[in-house]
Amino acid sequence: MFELRPSGPLLLVPMRDHGRTNRGLSVLCVLLLWLGQLSLPRVIADDALDPSWSHVIGRLLAQRWQVGEDWSFTYGPLGWFATVVDEPLLWWPRYWLFELGWRLAASCVLASAFWRLEQLWQRALAVLLATVLPLEFDAYAIALLAAACVLLGEPQRAWVRWGLAGLLASLALIKFTLLVASAGALAALCFSREWKRGVADLGRMLTCVLLLWILLGQSPANLLPWFDNSLQIAAAYGSGQSKTPPTDQLVLALAVMACQVVLLLRGSSGPGLKLALAGAYFVSWKAGITRGDDHTPYFLGFAALAPWLCGSGRLAAVRVAASALAVTALALAPQTSRPEPLQWPRLAFERAWAGFTPMQARDRLNSERLTRAARFDRPQIRARVGDAPIDVYNHHQGVALLNGLNYQPRPIPHSYVAFTPRLQSLDVAGYRTRPPQFVLFRLATIDDRFPMHEHSQLLDHYLRTYEPVWSERGDLLLQRSASESGLTLTPLEVQECGWEEWIPVPEVADDQLRLALDLRPNAAGRLVNLLYRSAELMLEIEDDQGRSRSFRIVPELAREPFLLGPLVLGNEGFVALYERTPLPRPRRIRFHCPPVFRFAWPERFGLKFQRGELQRAPLTGLAARIGASLFERAPIGIDAPRDLLRINHSGLEKVFSFAPSSLTFALSPADRRVEARFGLESDPQGRDSSRRICVRVAVIERGQLRLLSERWLEPGREATDRGPQSLQLDLPVGQPEYLILAATLPEGDAVRNAWFWWSDVRILPAR
Repeated sequence: MFELRPSGPLLLVPMRDHGRTNRGLSVLCVLLLWLGQLSLPRVIADDALDPSWSHVIGRLLAQRWQVGEDWSFTYGPLGWFATVVDEPLLWWPRYWLFELGWRLAASCVLASAFWRLEQLWQRALAVLLATVLPLEFDAYAIALLAAACVLLGEPQRAWVRWGLAGLLASLALIKFTLLVASAGALAALCFSREWKRGVADLGRMLTCVLLLWILLGQSPANLLPWFDNSLQIAAAYGSGQSKTPPTDQLVLALAVMACQVVLLLRGSSGPGLKLALAGAYFVSWKAGITRGDDHTPYFLGFAALAPWLCGSGRLAAVRVAASALAVTALALAPQTSRPEPLQWPRLAFERAWAGFTPMQARDRLNSERLTRAARFDRPQIRARVGDAPIDVYNHHQGVALLNGLNYQPRPIPHSYVAFTPRLQSLDVAGYRTRPPQFVLFRLATIDDRFPMHEHSQLLDHYLRTYEPVWSERGDLLLQRSASESGLTLTPLEVQECGWEEWIPVPEVADDQLRLALDLRPNAAGRLVNLLYRSAELMLEIEDDQGRSRSFRIVPELAREPFLLGPLVLGNEGFVALYERTPLPRPRRIRFHCPPVFRFAWPERFGLKFQRGELQRAPLTGLAARIGASLFERAPIGIDAPRDLLRINHSGLEKVFSFAPSSLTFALSPADRRVEARFGLESDPQGRDSSRRICVRVAVIERGQLRLLSERWLEPGREATDRGPQSLQLDLPVGQPEYLILAATLPEGDAVRNAWFWWSDVRILPAR
């Protein structure tokens, strides 16, 4: 028999003169930690971002794609195991090797660290928290890293040290952040009297990293490229994906961090261990606060366990305060990212039960996969693609996998992290050496970014070497052209501007207008980004219709010239680029920086305008030919809170544009009349819907908005407002440039769930 020794040199040591109670508590501790953190796959990837990238890295591991050569991401070859997304090819390896094997070893390490606490109630509380709390994997992994550092700070037998090194190596190959944190923590342990032991532990971990890399079918030559690419992504993550944390979460997180600092400074640990633990705290802080809108549980989950991993018994009050604050903050976290506190014990039990009934869990996922595949079925795209290789732009890879397409990604499969020109050039080079025949395309972004600057090099490559051949349920299918078109860039203007300063943009007639920014944080900004997070910078664009829109701009992405005008904000606009259909054009722009971050950026910065000329013939009538628009003429601009939903509803094919929304159509001198059908429906899921809406028809003439018609719909009160409504309206004599069909909600509408639709929109010449 074995037990966990409170302060001895081994994780598990032979029982001597302790009774059965102590043995039972030791075993119970490990089992509870193990069962509480079992996490079998339970999510099917679809068109959502996180499930899609999670499924991709699992599929690429199963197919032995080379990390660092075939694809790169901040997650490594073991990254899929840290997610809850299903990959059928890896179900049983995950169950036996990771959930039953790896997590049991991790539970022994955590239990051994907790068992060094001097009082039984502290051990019991620590185990209870680690069992019941719904920990994100990042929080769990950094707690495991801290526990391993505590154990490595003591004398251990060689096989124990090798086991801990292997455990840390597995963390390192899950995520680049954990690689840096693990290597940094072991390097910090060298700053002690036993520095030779620390150096040996670091060498063991790096050796295990290399061995695991090879065992996973990866080439040793690709380890450094993966490290280099991940470093570039991680370096720009702050400015690329930072989000403001809720005020209450930030205040509680700062209070928790203050308690952690007290524990470190007043604890009895040596300087090397204190430095290693401080590094773990910092990595966890950055993981949770940089993207603070939904990632704060990454820090708070770790912070709830960290006080029980080190320190002395006399600091019990500080331990309790730090842990209680972290748990309170977790309970108050936005419900979009965390379950309600009352559900935590039930969810822990469900995770444990799934570990004992893997076949039932597998069957439930298979059933869910069939349902999800029917929902995201793309039969016409699937028929056109067949077995040909296909890539996906932007982040809905789950749709391609659900449809059984031959998914072959580019080197950076997830475009929203291709932050630098070098990362973008890797994708373009990958297309030249291994070009996919098709691309499943959707011009969608995260965090309200300006769409055409998210991966400008790849978007340009699509315009030059691919063309749309079909559209189905919001997805464009691009097919590789027989030849590559030219794209000529001509410098126009180079100037400086400041924050909140309106800048007129050059006119380029029917050509493209490109913009590049030379915008870099100053020394104070780099320090703030390191210790806290970067500002969310915004680009405001006023177009020739007099409308203003704001988009997030990422400085690293904006250094590469991107398409500013015409304004392409979705698939319809992207198709219009091939047709050369007129689109709204920017008239002037300005940049915004939150006042509290203004000190972190230069007062003035450079920008460069270029003219772009695409040498390919217009594909006239493309939108109608490929089914990219329900209407006879595709809208050139769409403003809506959600993506358009095109469905056959009540015997009529409709486009739901979810008010408040507007559709903009380009007009020609021959256009004299508009006809359409429209209406307001109730929410099909039975939720509360907005019951009143205003439908407006307007034109833009010489830059001025002119209202032609206005009508309020109130189906709940007026019988005539129920069902399809008809619009027949003559356009004004003159030369209006644009037609706007808008649906707005009454002021003060709190529901903002208006299922408004258009159908059969036609713009006709005079009778």
